[in-house]
Amino acid sequence: MHEACVDLVGRAGRTGAEVAEEVAVRKLAICALLVGAFLCGCTGPIAPPVVTWEVHPPAWIWGEWQVVEIGGGYIFAEDSIIMYGSGFSMDMSQIYADAQAVVDETITDTRYIVSAFFEGESLGSYRFELVDENTINVWITTGALTLGPAPYSKASW
Repeated sequence: MHEACVDLVGRAGRTGAEVAEEVAVRKLAICALLVGAFLCGCTGPIAPPVVTWEVHPPAWIWGEWQVVEIGGGYIFAEDSIIMYGSGFSMDMSQIYADAQAVVDETITDTRYIVSAFFEGESLGSYRFELVDENTINVWITTGALTLGPAPYSKASW
């Protein structure tokens, strides 16, 4: 008999079968604890999640919308929004992805709202409303300030 079992038998005055049963119960309890710890560990994130700022503009807004007078506008595609102006262009999806922002989109047949958040704080939002097939109105909100509506026209090629 194993030395530890002999010691348990000698001190408690129990038989070898009683000690073997106690050891089996302890092993079962330890296994249950290890399996529980393993399962709890697997349900949580193994590494910090990678947050991407994915956008999905509705089909009615795809294409280029511009304000000719100021030389700026937006280009919408299935999975991107590019804002451009005189001398600059920026892929909003990439900027917010780099900032590890979280996006919230509201989509209807005539309205598209994109809001970005970082650690629960609003980074701002863009609201696009379809006026007719050639015009959208745009509002930009950052903090307590909202600019708009500003009319943008569908670009003609």
